[in-house]
Amino acid sequence: MKNLLFGLIAIVLFSLTVNAQGTLRADFLKGKTQDQLIDSFNQLPTGEKNALWIEKMDQLLNQKLPVENLQLIQQMRDSHLNKNLDGFKKAALALAEITPDEDFTDMFNTLSNYNFNGSFVGKSVISDLTIKSINDFGLSQEVITGRLKDCNCRWSCDWYVGGSSGNCHVTSSGCGFMWAFECTGYVGPRP
Repeated sequence: MKNLLFGLIAIVLFSLTVNAQGTLRADFLKGKTQDQLIDSFNQLPTGEKNALWIEKMDQLLNQKLPVENLQLIQQMRDSHLNKNLDGFKKAALALAEITPDEDFTDMFNTLSNYNFNGSFVGKSVISDLTIKSINDFGLSQEVITGRLKDCNCRWSCDWYVGGSSGNCHVTSSGCGFMWAFECTGYVGPRP
């Protein structure tokens, strides 16, 4: 309980410090290529990774999304802060079910702003791969739990393509849903 309290205090203090200097995400994203972003993200301590995703969820909460989407993002945010992995996954799965795949990916596969202009851009239903990735999220994911991963990732840097890819190197995080998955050079679901 003490660790949770100290962790929350650290995140709040870190957020206040960051907000006084400008947004953490804006500073983090500034002038970096996608490869540089992933390299930088992988080197951050867990608390800073969490703070980036909390700030991203705050950005999503400021969009004029449908009420149900906003409620689920708020549940994800609250669960993330409280390290409630089951609550987080439940809200993420519910959000994925009512959000087109392209939009969900834009929300949670990048730290860049997602802009909602009155309707979703995508039309396709959420993919089985996305659902599986959310279900697999947190088996020992560093972003939420602070522990190193010990499972194989089902998303990779270019997971839409499928097959092998030489555009990334093996990392412990930086790919997929909330950049919590390793990038192995393999793209798409493994058999």
